[in-house]
Parts: sequence; C-alpha cells; structure tokens
Amino acid sequence: KGIKSSKAPPAAELSSSDDDDDGISLAAIKEKAARSTKAKKTRKPAKKPAAKKKTPTKRKTPAKRKTPAKSAAKKKKTSSTTKSKSKSSSNSTEDDSYTQVFRTKSFRVTQVKKKHVIEGILVRWKYVLDWPPRSALLAQPPKGYIMMRGYPGVYIGVHGEHCGKILDNRSDKSQIPSFDNLNRKSASTLKDLLVEAIEKQIAELKDTDGPQRLVDELQVELKNANKINVSRLDKKK
Repeated sequence: KGIKSSKAPPAAELSSSDDDDDGISLAAIKEKAARSTKAKKTRKPAKKPAAKKKTPTKRKTPAKRKTPAKSAAKKKKTSSTTKSKSKSSSNSTEDDSYTQVFRTKSFRVTQVKKKHVIEGILVRWKYVLDWPPRSALLAQPPKGYIMMRGYPGVYIGVHGEHCGKILDNRSDKSQIPSFDNLNRKSASTLKDLLVEAIEKQIAELKDTDGPQRLVDELQVELKNANKINVSRLDKKK
C-alpha cells in the first residue's frame, strides 16, 4: 500500500509520438535514397587512360669498320693493275693472230712470224696440199670393208673376220696438213704455199660469185703475203 503505482501514459499519446518519429525517419531515408540514386545516374563514368602505343625498338646496326686509307688505295691500285694486265694480254693475243697481222692495210713486215704464215696455210690447205695422197684412195674398198665417211683413205671392216677392224691406207704421215709438218718446211716454201693458196681461193670465189667483201679482204692478205721477208722469217718462230 505504501508504493505508488505509476500510471502508464494514455494509449493515444504513445501512438501519436511513435508515428511522428517514424514519419520523420522514413522521409529522411527516402530523400537520401532518392539523392543517391540521382547522383549515380548523373555521374559520368571515369575515362580510362589511353593505352600507350608501343614504339618498335630499333635494332642497332653494327658499326662499319673503317678501312685505312692506305689499304684501300693499295687495293684500288692492285685491281687497276690487274685489269690493265688482263686487257693488255687479251689485246696482245688478238694482235698476234694471222688475221690481225695480214688482213690490215697498215701491214708491218716486222710483225710477221713463221707461225702466222703456217696459220694462213692451214685455214686453206686444200688449195695447195694433197691429202690424203691419191695413192691412198683405192678404186674399190678391200673385201669386207667400206670407206669411213669423212675419212678418205680409211676403211672399216663390216663383214666376217674383218668386222670392227680399221684399215688406214694413208701411210705417209709426213704429208698430213698439221702445224708440226709445216713447221719443218723452209720459210721460202711456206711463203709460196700461202701466196698460192690465197690466189686459188680468190679465183674460186670469183668463179662462184662469192661475196665481194671477202674477195677484197683476201686481196689485202695476198698483197701483204707477197711482202714477207723470207730471211727474216727464218730467224723468227
């Protein structure tokens, strides 16, 4: 009985204050939520930094070795010397041929060598040399043989025991038109053979209406061949 009971507040007052508190807090939360949503929408996405372009790495070229000026000059000199030597050797070879010596109007007797005259005969030997000798040419090939084409005086066996055998009827080898055989002859004989061969070649060309240009060239050769100094030629090879 001595304890005073505290009275509870009326139900209407409690509900009223609770509603007010809830109303304020909800409004604030909604407003805050609305602001954050708007801010997210309006916020622009941050730009990503542009990727850097990769620049290709330059390869280092090895430094060229500097050649000393002296060695370069030496090489240049050597190459030029070699070229001049080869050029002079080729020219000397060309100038040393029969055609270069005889087929020119500026003919010099001192240039003529025995080998030049022999060369001039060998290119037209059929006009002055009888080969093979007529004695080597048989009227009829021996029995079992036929004449080898392109080799008059030579016969090949084609029948019986002679099959495969070669019969060379050109017994006198000293008359073969070769350099060695002609080189054994005297300078006077060689000069006569060359002059005769050129004369016969010119005559044949005229009879067969050969090219006049060749006839003119042979006329120059004939004129120069007649100038050959026989005594001087015997001393030169």
